[in-house]
Amino acid sequence: MAISSVTMKIYEFEEASNSIIVAFKSDQSTKSIDDQPRMAFQPTMFEDTDPERVIKRIAHSGLSVAETQDKRDALKENLVAVDAYKSKVGQSLTFTLADFDEFNAPQTPAV
Repeated sequence: MAISSVTMKIYEFEEASNSIIVAFKSDQSTKSIDDQPRMAFQPTMFEDTDPERVIKRIAHSGLSVAETQDKRDALKENLVAVDAYKSKVGQSLTFTLADFDEFNAPQTPAV
């Protein structure tokens, strides 16, 4: 299911580094926002100087962060996939360019 909202919690503003410390949580996550990893953003990373717009831009960045966190959490619960990845440890895998053709095909949007 696709994310329809993201929650951002601001934990701190570190004046020494001008960093806003935040965490993100999607509406799909079962974890508490306090259990999500914290990240630092510097307001100077963005062209905007208005604090409200900067915060909104940070929250926008949080969409992809939250989606990645959800995928990571889902993988931890998928023991078949975890075992499949573990079974490849130590192996050298060779692929031809043709092996990647499926990734170059036009993608149909998910409905």
